[in-house]
Amino acid sequence: MKIINQTKYDTAALRKLITATHARLAKHEGRAATWTSLKITAVYSRRGWPSGWATLSGSRMRLRLPAPKYGRIEASIFAWLVEHELFHTHGYEHRHMAKSNHGATSAETHAWATALFPDGLPLQQPKVKARPSQAALQEQRHQHVLALMKTWTTKLKRAQTALAKLRQRSRYYERALAAHHAEPTRGEPDGNHPREE
Repeated sequence: MKIINQTKYDTAALRKLITATHARLAKHEGRAATWTSLKITAVYSRRGWPSGWATLSGSRMRLRLPAPKYGRIEASIFAWLVEHELFHTHGYEHRHMAKSNHGATSAETHAWATALFPDGLPLQQPKVKARPSQAALQEQRHQHVLALMKTWTTKLKRAQTALAKLRQRSRYYERALAAHHAEPTRGEPDGNHPREE
């Protein structure tokens, strides 16, 4: 069974109630054949009351829950809604269901769910990031500085290696040019032979 929760209701609470409802129903109807592949999507209803649908003998279910602004849905009502849709996955149509499964739920029938969540379905708690201490923040920044130093040290070594190679090439061309300037030009006297008269 997979839950796709698109509401602010706590997913763990939804799973707990859905699993418990299925377990109680399985005592009388047996385990749903599509239970392991059942995909349940929880969304908000357009109005302030719950509703749902499920494929007949299928593996898809959609639960429409009232938004928290209308007040949190009671656990007993949620359990009844899940039970009703589970009957559909067992192959039941409305005309085959008992009145207690096809109409409004009674608090007594699903009191077990209210005992689990007496204040209604809980909402997801916002995740609060723990603010790091001053020492931890300084350590983090120190590590960042060390990483930058390592990066620039590597770049410096590469630059020094490149400069050393360029200096070596420069000395090579300086010697070559000096030797070229020291050689006499062809056709011109080099000053070591007497002139003919």
